[in-house]
Amino acid sequence: MLRSNARVSLCLAPCMAALLTACGGGDEATSGTTLTLEVPDGAVVTNACSAERLEVSLQSHDAIVDGSPRRMVVMVTCGSGVIRRGGVPVDWQIVEGGGKIDGRATVRSTTDTNGVTEALWTFGTDGPVQTLEARLSPTQHASLTHTLLPRRADPCREPAVTDLGAARVVTGVEVWTRSGSPYATRCASGATCSEAITVAPGARLEMEAGVAVCARRLVVDGQARLVATGSAEEPVHLRLRTGIVLQAAPHGVPGIPSQLRHVYAESNDGIGAAGHPVVIEDSILRRVPAGEADAECPTVALRQHALSGVTPSRVQRTVIDGFGMLPNPWDYGPVCAGLQIEIGDTTPPLQASARILNSLGEGLYFLVAAGARDVAQTQLSQCEVSGSAGIGVFATVPPGADAAPRVTGCNVLGNALAGVVGPGIGATTVDARANWWGDAEGPAGTRGDGVGAGVDATQPLIAPLELGY
Repeated sequence: MLRSNARVSLCLAPCMAALLTACGGGDEATSGTTLTLEVPDGAVVTNACSAERLEVSLQSHDAIVDGSPRRMVVMVTCGSGVIRRGGVPVDWQIVEGGGKIDGRATVRSTTDTNGVTEALWTFGTDGPVQTLEARLSPTQHASLTHTLLPRRADPCREPAVTDLGAARVVTGVEVWTRSGSPYATRCASGATCSEAITVAPGARLEMEAGVAVCARRLVVDGQARLVATGSAEEPVHLRLRTGIVLQAAPHGVPGIPSQLRHVYAESNDGIGAAGHPVVIEDSILRRVPAGEADAECPTVALRQHALSGVTPSRVQRTVIDGFGMLPNPWDYGPVCAGLQIEIGDTTPPLQASARILNSLGEGLYFLVAAGARDVAQTQLSQCEVSGSAGIGVFATVPPGADAAPRVTGCNVLGNALAGVVGPGIGATTVDARANWWGDAEGPAGTRGDGVGAGVDATQPLIAPLELGY
């Protein structure tokens, strides 16, 4: 899967380091009680902190697989988030959905010496949207929104109608039908095998409406194509223990993009399309941990191709649920978001409308190449980004790129950190106008998802958009 090679130092609090002045000052402040904290590498960090400068973040490090209770973690930090604060009372409250926190609608707990306190969130039955809030004071709080989606029955519990054996390589044109489902790879008892489906160079695998596939992995060569075309009533159901890899297409390769239309795909790793033309429409892509080693970065990752005459990749009316990964609070490693879009210096714009829900890391990560042009034509619209354990939308735009991607006409709310963070002060501005931020007053409202420096969040919507998918 695509990942960046570096992660910015994020403070794990509702405001970024670039916004410290608005949040009560930077680490150089001298008022309050001096705190000392021994960090994992043995270094000792000290910082002066007053109660007004405390920040609270609310996250879950549990993989999201269904409506099971989630272990929630609150971290209280000081200033930039380098220092954690113990002994701070935290008031937990169910805001929406009718759930319980430690068996009650409200509960108070106190942070330990690491600045952390935990509680168990059980979802309610008042609707699919569940919102939990952790509060230090009327102005110091964080919330997280989880959206419950209905699950489809697992087709892999049924006997295989088409036994693909230990692995399957598609070398010509194959059409898989509903009557032949489920198609399944199986290792013989006690044997070791790949259980992979591979679409070889020059081949084409078509899946009709109602097809179900059970395998460990699906790999499509850059000179091959996957065409999975379901319907609203009978989607193609892909249950893959790791995920889908769409390999890069060589320059000059003709043909149509791979297509996933009305597909319900469950996997642990997600989808990686590095330069492989792909159109994903009216689909649901969900993370289901497979009981194997966790993916390095479970994500839906797209890098636009550069093939003349071939339809640019796009994502339309698609739900991306439960992917991403947040590193250890002391680990400023690569970003891993629910949806990652890489914009190269010679690639066409990518249009996306998606609901990116319940990410265990950032929601959406835009990674822009230094020489990229027409970047502003890459746009996320008619979208929702909610329930991310990190930032909602995070864009890195290096010097040399001509603009930043746009995020407009979206619902951005209930993320653990800021709703949108851009390159920072004095850099290219991210156009994030005309969005709903969870509050009629915009991102700075009482329940609004804030924004970082370098983000234009003017003209906020006063009510959430009805997306229709």
